[in-house]
Amino acid sequence: MLQHALASNFKLEEDEMPADYAEVLRDLDATIASLEAEITTLRAGRPTIVMLRNKYSALNQTANASPSGGLYAHLGPTGAIPLALKGEIFALTSSQIADKLRAGGVRTKGQDFIGNVSATLSRLRDNGVVEKIGDGWKLRQPEDEQDGPDGDQEYESMKDQEWEERMRLNSSSIA
Repeated sequence: MLQHALASNFKLEEDEMPADYAEVLRDLDATIASLEAEITTLRAGRPTIVMLRNKYSALNQTANASPSGGLYAHLGPTGAIPLALKGEIFALTSSQIADKLRAGGVRTKGQDFIGNVSATLSRLRDNGVVEKIGDGWKLRQPEDEQDGPDGDQEYESMKDQEWEERMRLNSSSIA
């Protein structure tokens, strides 16, 4: 590589010597300095890349956990469905929700997992937790949430407490 770099700067005929070795050395030193600066930049970025790899590797392991683990492994469909729908912008079909629950580690003893999820969605709809939109399902937002002030931390905290209380009541009434 070095011969190639030097050869491109100084094209000499065979047995011909450059006129000024000092100029060749200055160019060589400048090339070395430039490459060392690039190496320093690359080395400086390496710890950040390693940290990001470790962070996202841990997240992927959690999301793709085996049946014994996963985001919802400790829950049944009743507890996992609201968590799976939280943050979804568009309504999900029963099949999509079932896939998301399976990927999160939810297991049931029934033969028809999608049927089990559909029945649970109907019960959650009856209890005001989810709503059916076309062929899909979404979390039902409390009436006052739609008109609430944006950015109000006290209001946001009240919404979270209301949601947790509603989930606690639904879990105990459905079980």
